[in-house]
Amino acid sequence: LYILDVWGYKGSYYLFENGSDTPCKNTLALLNHILQKGHYKHIYSIGSSKGGTAAIYFGLIINASVIIAGACQYNIGNYLTKPEHYEIFRAMMGVNAGNEEREKLNSIMPSHLQKYKDKSSPIIHLLYSKNEHTYQDDIIDLLDKLNECGYRVLEKQYDFSEHNDIGIYFKKYLRELLLK
Repeated sequence: LYILDVWGYKGSYYLFENGSDTPCKNTLALLNHILQKGHYKHIYSIGSSKGGTAAIYFGLIINASVIIAGACQYNIGNYLTKPEHYEIFRAMMGVNAGNEEREKLNSIMPSHLQKYKDKSSPIIHLLYSKNEHTYQDDIIDLLDKLNECGYRVLEKQYDFSEHNDIGIYFKKYLRELLLK
């Protein structure tokens, strides 16, 4: 199942649009509808960048057995309040959004990982490069929280410096992993 993030201005992490959590509710409703139809032995939640953040977020809720996330954002508010992403932030949280909304977004992943630490036991594959900004901005904090909460994490480091290059390595990793 591929779910396109159509909300807001260039997506919403499937979480908010204009301050409303309708994207999150709709995404969960779709996932639950699909999952109720089948008796799945294994559920994989997969994505890179904002899709990686969503893969972890929703993967924990639906009790995925495997989560594969590449160069994802952990401190969502900090990422979205950078000048190049500010329109996405405003579309998600409202035109008058400020520090309170930034902190609300920053708290999503830490509190979510804490909430599901004893309810879910997926294997989390985390792909990243130490030479790309996401590592310093997000991955270090994400790894700290994953380890603090006791999640099983398999790290895969690549060597790239541009965030958009995660797609190249992500596809390669998926092929290697899923075709074993």
